Amino acid sequence: DINGYIKPSGAIEFSSVMGLDAFVAQTGLKMVSTLHTSTEVDGLIKLDESRAITAKFNMPKDKIEIINVKTQFFIVNKGEEREQAMLTDNRVEVSKCSGKQLENALGLRLCADLSYPASNKADAPYFPFTGPVTAAVELNKVDDHESYEFEAYLKTVKEKGSLNRIAKLSFNTPGSKVDREISAEISLDSADKKISASLKTPWKQATVDGSVVNAKELKSARFEVTVDQKPAFSALSEIQIDSRPKATKVSPNVEIRIGNKPIMTMVGDAKYVNGEKFDTEMTLDSSLLKSP
Repeated sequence: DINGYIKPSGAIEFSSVMGLDAFVAQTGLKMVSTLHTSTEVDGLIKLDESRAITAKFNMPKDKIEIINVKTQFFIVNKGEEREQAMLTDNRVEVSKCSGKQLENALGLRLCADLSYPASNKADAPYFPFTGPVTAAVELNKVDDHESYEFEAYLKTVKEKGSLNRIAKLSFNTPGSKVDREISAEISLDSADKKISASLKTPWKQATVDGSVVNAKELKSARFEVTVDQKPAFSALSEIQIDSRPKATKVSPNVEIRIGNKPIMTMVGDAKYVNGEKFDTEMTLDSSLLKSP
């Protein structure tokens, strides 16, 4: 198991002064630029003997300050500093946030703010001496979840002398108001010759089941799909075989359904008497072949 806690934070300050130093007195303009960041993430990553990966990342804060940058100006005179607003006309204020897609997907809102002076006065100084600049990027939690959970595995289980394989991939934000659970699972049963798959999302749920029978008296294949726990599609193809010393009888059966409605069925019998005759009778019924 790997347990981790990351809390990178830091602050950098640049200070520059442009002025006149007369030994006993100093006067001028001072510009201070600061850059600050503070993030916090802790989590767990687990890898077991079957190569299953489980990951959990906690989000303890409702707001993470990714980066914050600002500049300030001061007049320096006789050892005293007084903050200056500088040019205030035509100041540009920009604020943008990510849309609903990120909120619905992860319960997060990414916002960026920028403020800077854009004076159009003819005698205005060059940037960055026009005035204070602020810029910030923040990540805000907009749901009640405390963590993100992820699971993935591919397992092989020995059963009935055969190897069965199961694969799963899932993601969830437990405790959230918005359902974000997404999972997909596929299993292959070699012993019974069955395959099944399931998909669950906040928008749709679907399952797929299939099986194959390869016995002496019966050959069949079955395939079914359900969506939101309702039948969506199914197909069945089977052949029953009655083999005797002097004759063989084969009975095919094919059925295709959309929802609960059959769109094609075919049934019949075929009988073969060794060295004498071959009789067959088939019935096909399909809504696709009917006139409207």
